[in-house]
Order: sequence, then C-alpha cells, then structure tokens
Amino acid sequence: MSTDPNPAFPAARHEVARIGALLGEPSRAAILLALLDGNPRSAGELARAARVTPQTASAHLAKLVEGGLLSVKQEGRDRHFRLASGRVADTLVAVASLSPTPAVTRQRLALEPVRRAFRRARICHHHLAGELGVAVTEALLRRDFLRRRPHGYALTSAGRTWMETLGIAVHEERAEAGDFTTACPDWTEECSHLGGRVAEALTSRLLELGWFKKVPRVRTLRLTPLGARGLARELGIAERTS
Repeated sequence: MSTDPNPAFPAARHEVARIGALLGEPSRAAILLALLDGNPRSAGELARAARVTPQTASAHLAKLVEGGLLSVKQEGRDRHFRLASGRVADTLVAVASLSPTPAVTRQRLALEPVRRAFRRARICHHHLAGELGVAVTEALLRRDFLRRRPHGYALTSAGRTWMETLGIAVHEERAEAGDFTTACPDWTEECSHLGGRVAEALTSRLLELGWFKKVPRVRTLRLTPLGARGLARELGIAERTS
C-alpha cells in the first residue's frame, strides 16, 4: 500500500528532476540566461555565451529544445533560439533568486538588471504583478476604489466609476464566482496584488493606453514615460521609467 499522501507527487517529482537536470548543467544554464532578455540568438552566439565549442552547444541546444525549454526557428541557413515561453523565464528568475548569498560573477551582474525589471513589473495570469502591481493595488485601496474582504477585494462604486472613466467596462455578472476581484499572492513582494477579471481588464487597458510595454518573449513589463505620468495623475504613484 502506497504511503504517498498525494498520488500526483511521483509525476511531479519526475518533472522537477527532469527540469532540474536540464538547468543543472552550467553550459545549458549559461545558454538559458543569455536568452532571458527575450531576444532570439543563433547557435554560434549561444556557444560563445556559454564558452563552449559549436558542437557542444549544438548538443545542449538539442536537449533544451527537446525538453521544452527552448524553441527554434530556421531563418535561412541559421537557426535562432529563444525561450519557449514566459513560464521558462519565470522559472529561471525564480531559481536565480533562491541563493541567499550568490557570488558576484559576470553572469550574475548581467542577470541583475533583468531580475530587477522582472520584479518591478510583470504579467501574472494576465494581470499586473511585481512592485508596480502591489503599488497599484495599494493606491486603489487608499482611494477607496477597492476594499479588502476576507478572501480578496471588493470593487466599490467609486472604483467602478474610476475604471469607466479610464475606458474600462466592468461586467461583474460575467465573471465566475470568486474570480472578479481576487487577492493574488506576489512571490517577489511577499504580499498580495489585485487579481481576477478586474485586474485583467485594468492591465489590458494600461497596455492599450501605452502606459506599459511588453518585453518580447518574457513576462516583464516596461513602464513608459506616459505611464509614469498616468500613474502619478490617476493614483498618486511616483515612479521612474525604465
């Protein structure tokens, strides 16, 4: 008789071990980190980034593509590689954040701006997260556009009016139960930000207005000068642009 408390654990252990093996080889880790900025790169560029021969890089790239961490596109005679999804980028940043006292190396210094940008603003389940996601949530609470409730938030009539003036149509009746205004855990800030349909609609509108721009192939968002002015005017959030 199995003593495993959850029958899904064996499959999860297998996947964690599989991904860990792919990430655990230093040259493969260097290749993945070189792609964290969202830009596609050729096999030759990635070989130089990992400081390995083209033949060795080719073997590593094949494993990463087969393992679902990279995607590849043939462009003429060259193949260009990039991270397979935003989830891969999230995983890389999360793993890189685990070490409490990481050594200051050239790779770490190169990664640090990417990590800061990811922590500052990113997409989480189609809505704004990170430092700015928390800042927006707190500003909405201060202005009584949101109110805290035991398992999330409630949108007030003032909040509904504000969102409509921003060009956001709020349709609470279309949301599933418990999915309208939720408290979404923010793992980099160790608190919660606004989630659910309202947060998704707000984030979509901020992107339409040009307040934020998506960084290609990763979940990081960049605050624009227009967005910085808008956040200051609408929510009293004073933020620098990146």
